[in-house]
Amino acid sequence: MSTETEYSTDCHHVLRVAAAIGRTFALHDVADLLQQPVAALLPVIDEALDRGAITAHGNDFAFRDDGVWREILAGIPQPVLHSLRVTRPAPQPDGWDGLSAIEQNIAQLVAEGMTNQQVSTKVFLSHHTVNYHLRQIFRKLNIRSRVELARRLPS
Repeated sequence: MSTETEYSTDCHHVLRVAAAIGRTFALHDVADLLQQPVAALLPVIDEALDRGAITAHGNDFAFRDDGVWREILAGIPQPVLHSLRVTRPAPQPDGWDGLSAIEQNIAQLVAEGMTNQQVSTKVFLSHHTVNYHLRQIFRKLNIRSRVELARRLPS
């Protein structure tokens, strides 16, 4: 069975990146590696689900079985596989120390419930710059929402 002919080119590409992450993978990790929004991956994820390559596994996805995962993994050249694994987003459980002073300040204000516009007024930055810093904070803390940020705020 050849994965090249079973799946569309886009689906095969996404499955290869997912396989590099592991037998179980989070869609946001695949999207991060591909530098695409999660929503852009929905058609290929639907294809992979419809064809039985992957299944839902809690909040993540998993390859249907080791055979499918290993077959896709075997088609990835070793240097590419190594690069994908090295650049894979890694959670930073103690990420607060990794935030710059301005990021810590913005995180504190956002966690208190301020909007980006309110934060920008308070720290004398444009709301676009605040938005940029907030995306960096989310990435560094491996979180996806303001609610998670508020929950993770150190006391």
